[in-house]
Amino acid sequence: MLDSTTLLNRVLTALAPADLRFLEPHLETVEFRQGTQIHRLGERLAHVVFPYNCLISINAVMESGNEIECAMVGPEGMVGAYGGYGIDHAVTDATVRITGIGVQIRIADFRHALAHSEILADQVARCEALLTAQMHQSAACNAVHDVEARMCRWLLEVDDRCGGNRFPVTQDMLAKMLGVRRTTVTLVAKRLQQVGAFRWRRGYVYVLQRDLIADRACVCYERVRLCAERLAPKAPSVQTPAEREQRSQISAVL
Repeated sequence: MLDSTTLLNRVLTALAPADLRFLEPHLETVEFRQGTQIHRLGERLAHVVFPYNCLISINAVMESGNEIECAMVGPEGMVGAYGGYGIDHAVTDATVRITGIGVQIRIADFRHALAHSEILADQVARCEALLTAQMHQSAACNAVHDVEARMCRWLLEVDDRCGGNRFPVTQDMLAKMLGVRRTTVTLVAKRLQQVGAFRWRRGYVYVLQRDLIADRACVCYERVRLCAERLAPKAPSVQTPAEREQRSQISAVL
């Protein structure tokens, strides 16, 4: 079992114990595998997902079947939260991009918790606002910025969520997320590796000099980061007694 003290979702850690009690009996721990579809556009929503250390892409699917990433959700947010407000069907596609652990809750149970917790309702509003900001910025970014800038932005966003300067991603997967050819990703990656920004080895990206990646990223990264700072709850650095109790309550679910 993974250490729940380091892999908790920030939405859950932001809840007071009284609010958490509406959720915890219904939370199910799941290992989300890369490529798993959380939901597809038009499908009936089954669960709300709180990622711990997995990453989930919110995608637009084209006629060819190709998926282009519009937003990314990690431990700062949740997927499918709008289902808590009576929306029964998915309005986007959502796919696991990086394997990891999370928890999920059935829509009916989430709606009940949402109706009884103002703090949870506030967190849902913040997470949905952040997703909207990401989608708007991605639309502009994909239309205006070159592949290197977009690729560097993507690497920074994943690194922010994964930590440890290492995460699994293939060139094929990144090409699909950016909506470009794999050969284009290969050429850009070669340039970045030559200057020592990162190393790509056996399906993993190793971030070596984050500042070099940041220098080449488009301004979209910083705009979304500022939105996240204002909207997404921060991981607590010093635990109060109440926070320690909250973490132990969540741990008991695992």
